[in-house]
Amino acid sequence: MKSNLNTTDFKKRLAELTSKEKDFYFLTPYNSSGTPFCGTFDDDTFELTRNSFWRHVKAVVIKGEYKALNENSCEVTYTIGLTRFMRNSAIVIFSFAFVLFNAVIFINQSSLNDSFLSILLTINGVLIFGDFWYSQ
Repeated sequence: MKSNLNTTDFKKRLAELTSKEKDFYFLTPYNSSGTPFCGTFDDDTFELTRNSFWRHVKAVVIKGEYKALNENSCEVTYTIGLTRFMRNSAIVIFSFAFVLFNAVIFINQSSLNDSFLSILLTINGVLIFGDFWYSQ
């Protein structure tokens, strides 16, 4: 994305819109600063999350970098994704569900008929797909 701000003005704008994250929060990640974002930035990169009362928004992170194109503009490249903690949590949950689901199938395999077993194997495939999806 091309910004009409030079890198100095872009960094000033980041400083206006961003506050430092609280190291520890109990009920909410909101830090009462009034800024829309929490996070860190330096001379060419930034990592931001939304400053909100809603805990689930801490799962989304905006990572990017900016560099000067000329003296009047800069280029900003960024990605939006899950934080490492949320990605790892999803992998653990899908893996636990996969193991638990297969344990139930293994224990009850003699009482399952073939049509129900095919449905269970389809659900098993969805769990495997979800696990691989989040590990990317």
